[in-house]
Amino acid sequence: QSCKQILTQQSKFKLHLVGHSTGAILLAYLVEALKLQTPASRVHTCSLLAPAAKVDLFKQIYAPLLQSSAASFGINKMAIYNLTDKLEKDDTVGPYRKSLLYFVSRSFEEQTPEAILGMQLHSKKLEKQGHPNLQFLYSHGDAEKEAKALSKTHGGFDNDIATLNDILTRMLGKKPTRPFREEDLDY
Repeated sequence: QSCKQILTQQSKFKLHLVGHSTGAILLAYLVEALKLQTPASRVHTCSLLAPAAKVDLFKQIYAPLLQSSAASFGINKMAIYNLTDKLEKDDTVGPYRKSLLYFVSRSFEEQTPEAILGMQLHSKKLEKQGHPNLQFLYSHGDAEKEAKALSKTHGGFDNDIATLNDILTRMLGKKPTRPFREEDLDY
């Protein structure tokens, strides 16, 4: 079956999207294409891990889809998993003594520093705007403070058991019978 045929069978299939870092940019353009191809379908969940997308991209593409009605294309629920600003600053990329997102924000954008969605510094402002169906989760790297994400680095989210199990719980709508375990990621 084609993607269009599958997505129009909403009762049979639910679409879940997960993207890490620049995957948030790719998924933004994917949802735009899906909107054109299947205007009556919905993305059930969208999870972005330390998204390297600009805040402007979020406002332009994702935010309107979070506010769309159930009868039109949109995103039902979105979760954005970010490091706290302290962990961003403690992370390093090569000789640069901050995280990859700080590096990108200050070095590779036309306007610097650029507001990047995966940085607590910028996502806190969006969080205060209260977008419907959107939740920000900040990893403190400490199970005592936040058990939904425990990554201590930008690159660690896609190997973080707490993050993966939280995404799986969102997708299933309940706790999984068999959650991810450390040995599942020993490859």
